[in-house]
Amino acid sequence: MLALFFAQFVTLAIYDHYADLAAEEALLSLFVPILIGTGGNVGSQTVTTVIRAMAVGEASPRHFLRILGKEALTALALGTVMGLLMFARGSIKGGSDFGLTVGLTVLVLVIWAAVVGSMLPLIFSKLKVDPAVVSAPFISSFVDGTGLIIYFSLAGVLLNLNGS
Repeated sequence: MLALFFAQFVTLAIYDHYADLAAEEALLSLFVPILIGTGGNVGSQTVTTVIRAMAVGEASPRHFLRILGKEALTALALGTVMGLLMFARGSIKGGSDFGLTVGLTVLVLVIWAAVVGSMLPLIFSKLKVDPAVVSAPFISSFVDGTGLIIYFSLAGVLLNLNGS
C-alpha cells in the first residue's frame, strides 16, 4: 500500500504539469474525478476478471490475443455508450466542443484501461511474476496517471488550448 501511495505522487505530478491548462479552462478540472475514476474502475474490474480466469485455468499467456480482442471489443462497446453519455453531460456544461473532449476521453480511457488491465497480468505471468502484483490498486494508479495525460492532451488539441 505504501508503494501505491507513492505511485499517486506520479499522478499528482502529471496533474501539476497540466495545472496551467486546467486553470485556463477551469471546467476541465471539474471532470477529472469522473474521468480517472472511470478508467480506474474499468482497469480494476478487467484485471480482477483476468486474474480470476487465470487462477481457475480459463486463461493463460497463450490466450493473449483472444483475451486482448475480447476485452478491447467489450471496452469499445462500453466506452461508446459511456462516451455518448459523457458527451451529452459535457455539452450541457461546456458546449459541444467540450462535450466531444470529455466524451472522446471516456471512450479512449475505457479502451486503454481494459487493454492494460487484461494484458499486464498475462505479461507478468509469462515473466514468472505473480499476476496479483498488478492487482486493482496498481492498475488504478497507473490508469489514473495515464488517463490525465490522455484527457489533457485531447483537451489541448480539441479545445485549442495553449497549455497542450
